[in-house]
Amino acid sequence: MEYELEGSILTLQTCLDYLKTDLKNMHLEPVLASVFKFVLDKPNFATVFCQSLKSTEITEDFLEKLSNLLKLSVAEKIGTGLALSESENADTRMFGELLF
Repeated sequence: MEYELEGSILTLQTCLDYLKTDLKNMHLEPVLASVFKFVLDKPNFATVFCQSLKSTEITEDFLEKLSNLLKLSVAEKIGTGLALSESENADTRMFGELLF
């Protein structure tokens, strides 16, 4: 994930696709949190996150699942909200404000 933007996008997209399912896998959740938080610390997080969400419908439920599953801190919620607010999609930008 450190070497290529496309790899980071695909990896994060796969993790976010897990949130769309109702499956519970307690062994997988720490991995998802680690991947997300690893990407969150990178300077290109907004690009990777927004590109990863292109095929995902952003809803309040999705953001709540994301926040709860990953146990995001206030600072991480703000960073994620700021990334969403930089999206090309107007609806996605609006949901960026919900994480504040």
